[in-house]
Amino acid sequence: MKKIISMGVRTALYAVIASGAALLAAVPGMAQQPVKIGVGGSNFLNLTYYYLTLPGPLGYWKEEGFDVDVFPVSGSTEAAQQLAVNNLDFAEMNASVIIQSNTEHDLPIRAVITNGTVGWGLAVKKGGAIKSAADLKDRTIGIVSLSSGGIPLLRSFIASAGLDPDTDVTLIATGVGAPALTALQSGRVDALMYWSSALVGFINAEPEIDIIRDPEWLKMPDFTFSTSKRVMDENPKMVEGIARGVAKAMVFAAANPDCVRQIQWKFYPDTKPTGVDE
Repeated sequence: MKKIISMGVRTALYAVIASGAALLAAVPGMAQQPVKIGVGGSNFLNLTYYYLTLPGPLGYWKEEGFDVDVFPVSGSTEAAQQLAVNNLDFAEMNASVIIQSNTEHDLPIRAVITNGTVGWGLAVKKGGAIKSAADLKDRTIGIVSLSSGGIPLLRSFIASAGLDPDTDVTLIATGVGAPALTALQSGRVDALMYWSSALVGFINAEPEIDIIRDPEWLKMPDFTFSTSKRVMDENPKMVEGIARGVAKAMVFAAANPDCVRQIQWKFYPDTKPTGVDE
């Protein structure tokens, strides 16, 4: 049976949990093991990363004995590289990069939790000339960064139309948010290759946009919470504890979505939108 929690109760629950987390953090003599988590392909930790932004404020990771630092890195490829050289303990990255790391680069990266299926797609102008992968020949495509985990997907999409992804298209980094959309609107790029929440943002700001993609992508795993084989072998209890905090955050978010928003704005105020209803 689905339990419905009123906004007032959610707010009160948030206050109690946040206070408890603060008390837990203040317990003297309670050593906390430092843990570093990189989030690939994001300049900031927005609301879509709730499963990584909630465990800290709610005290889930401190209960496990860990002092966790979550921060963005430029892309999934960089996240994999940083895991490989032990600069990160965990990373959020595209599943395609995990596969590439193991099969092409002999980097033993392991998936811990898969957070969703592939929601990537190409944003193009509605009614324009680009309606399929074949129409991308000699086009310029914007992507968040040139180390993005979306690039393998894009390359496979281009190749599926008989095009050469190395010579038939041009990729440029267009960052996140408004600059990327401006690049499409101004004609600087002909398409934008982005993940699902970014595409929703583009459509909300500019309804005259279509999304094209390979339908099979929606059946494939995408963003995945990952670590290295070394970390799994050397500290399995840490992997278990950090993963448990992520799982608790998912359960909390499913039961208290509005509370998640309030926590996000409180602990990550830079991610709060301005000029619109929050």
